[in-house]
Amino acid sequence: MNKFEFDTWLDQVRSYGIKPGLSRVKELLKRLDNPQNRLDIIHITGTNGKGTTATVLKNILKQGGYRVGQFSTPSIISFNHMFDIDGPISDENLLKLSDRIKSLCEDMLEEGLEYPTEYEIIAAIMYLYFYEEHVDFAVVEVAMGGENDCTNVMDFSILSIITPISLDHTGFLGETVLDIAKEKSGVIKNNSALILHPQSKDVEDFLIEDCQRKMAVIKSFDSDVVCSYKELMTFSYKGLEVETKLMGKHQAANIIGVLEAVHYLNIKGYTRISNDQMLAGVLETSFEGRFERIGKWILDGAHNHESLMALKSVLESLNLYELVGVFGALKDKEIDEALMALKVHFKLVVLTEPNNFRKLDVDLLKKKFESLGYTQLIVGERIEDAYNHAEKIPGIKLGFGSFYMIGDLRKHIRNDTR
Repeated sequence: MNKFEFDTWLDQVRSYGIKPGLSRVKELLKRLDNPQNRLDIIHITGTNGKGTTATVLKNILKQGGYRVGQFSTPSIISFNHMFDIDGPISDENLLKLSDRIKSLCEDMLEEGLEYPTEYEIIAAIMYLYFYEEHVDFAVVEVAMGGENDCTNVMDFSILSIITPISLDHTGFLGETVLDIAKEKSGVIKNNSALILHPQSKDVEDFLIEDCQRKMAVIKSFDSDVVCSYKELMTFSYKGLEVETKLMGKHQAANIIGVLEAVHYLNIKGYTRISNDQMLAGVLETSFEGRFERIGKWILDGAHNHESLMALKSVLESLNLYELVGVFGALKDKEIDEALMALKVHFKLVVLTEPNNFRKLDVDLLKKKFESLGYTQLIVGERIEDAYNHAEKIPGIKLGFGSFYMIGDLRKHIRNDTR
């Protein structure tokens, strides 16, 4: 197939929606000879910080001389960027793998089996690509959740990482943080290991018990470090003087989690990575859509309570006020309290809609902001309109909210020649 045919195929599959269960993707992968079971996988779940964790870990492993595949979703740059080995997958490789997978999906349908969903197909492409490219490690971020996520189909992973868990995707994962934690704990494999970020006590207690049941090693850590901000953020951890382009104590916690992960991999003999290589991997990491600066714009994919409060902490640390905001969100987010706290940083907010079927209608979003006391609001239903509105207003612009919105907004910013 060509790229147009690929996009048409995936659009058609996307229209079928999300379906529960892993039977389809497991059957598809079985027909590919289970490439996921031939990889050394580091599996990452949590609510916030998964993408940063995956990227920092990939960069440190590469500093150590290892060939690394990284899967992170969604990508705010392009579809191909979800599948990264020294850069995004080429169209040629993507189409070659997709031809094989599409044929197998059609075989399944002809045999009376269900057709795999969009993300099940994406997971199959990812595992097959990483296997056939002979990566040393596959750093895999869940698409959503854990136990029932389409990436959670391997018999064993050498390590799991669970970043902070909070309320998100409640329509799919559960109504309480503990319910969500139970779903995310499904990434922990028997006789494997878990790097556990600080959590609420009930979540931590549950995850410790789950590791004990599965005879999995668990390593938790204290991420309460003092951060200094100039051009770089700096902090000390266990004798390491860490410098990073990433901003905020939440990013320091993400980095510390990765340092603990690499320490575990070193101890177990999976890797031999020096402190200098770890620090170099951290320093080289910059991340699209995570407090990313592009000219007079800042872009941050803060989209739930915890990430929005982390954004506020960074804005306070850098003394950023009188901002022009651009915001769009998905439906299943508990964000009112955080939006109230952020209000002091904005002189005006432009409201828009992400290009996603779960988008929060901009008129409902306007009512929400008005109920929280925001008075200077502009509606730009299309992201292009929101961008143009913001560009006409003097001052620093902050695009924040759904990564789907951030990705499209970023394209307008980078393509603007004014």
